Amino acid sequence: MNAINGESQGVARHRGRSIGLAAVLLLAAVDADAAGALFGRALAEQRGQITPLPWGVGLVYMDGRQDLQLDNLSVQANGNTADATSLVHLGASELKSSTLLLKADVWLLPVLNLFAFAGQSSNDLTADFHVEGDEVAAYYGSTACSDPASPDRPAFCDRRFDGRIQRQSDATNYGGGALLAYAAGPWFATLSLVYLDSQARDQDTDVQAFTATPRLGWRSAPSPSGRLALYAGASFVDSQVELRNQQQIDINAPRDNVPDPIVLDYSVAQTNEDDWSYLAGFNWDISTRWTLQAEYAVGARVGLTSSLVWRFGD
Repeated sequence: MNAINGESQGVARHRGRSIGLAAVLLLAAVDADAAGALFGRALAEQRGQITPLPWGVGLVYMDGRQDLQLDNLSVQANGNTADATSLVHLGASELKSSTLLLKADVWLLPVLNLFAFAGQSSNDLTADFHVEGDEVAAYYGSTACSDPASPDRPAFCDRRFDGRIQRQSDATNYGGGALLAYAAGPWFATLSLVYLDSQARDQDTDVQAFTATPRLGWRSAPSPSGRLALYAGASFVDSQVELRNQQQIDINAPRDNVPDPIVLDYSVAQTNEDDWSYLAGFNWDISTRWTLQAEYAVGARVGLTSSLVWRFGD
């Protein structure tokens, strides 16, 4: 095994496409009985539609992980200008995160809810890689490993040196988005568009994310215990994480022109193995004031999202 050290720097960028633009325009044009709004609330009530209070504040908690694939690798070894990308063999990569957000929202139109949020997250990134001893020797022009049968062949020539990139950071998050809603009887459809910006404290890190999430569901009739909605959906995420880092590998090769240790300066891009997550959840209007929501996702992201919202206004 190798000794790994060095100060980690990361620059993360998440890029998304607004794949729901046509659906947004369509939903904005239709008349929905799923929601009240600051504008159009009186008309909705005249037609007998049930309208929630327009303003809301609440807490959102998210805990999950996502598998990443590594590509676009660029490596230099010990300051050598020759490309050393072939030396580093990439393996599994995973990002775990826990996030707590404060959210505020308003039903601006009968079909349109706008929201903003801010909060903190804790992120833990791991990525595996390995280096082969004989490839290191060849990169530096050493002939020490050229003859597999030589009695003078160094032990490092036949060794594999495993490494792991580990990066932990706390970040400040903020962003916002829109929710489009349409209902027909007990059935409803929504589309949420979310933008997120995240900056890690004390590190050169910037995260930007965009997601589009359609949901389809069923809701019960109002009752003294509130109103329950069950739904399923999918979330599209186009993401990329770019890391710049330095890793030191001790190979115990004090011969020829092979340096020891080897210091790798690299940059690598990380993308989701899958663009889609699939989710299911519920929304419980406990009263006209309080709403509890929770959903679980699998796929590109695996984890739980939950929220508790208090509504107010006339």
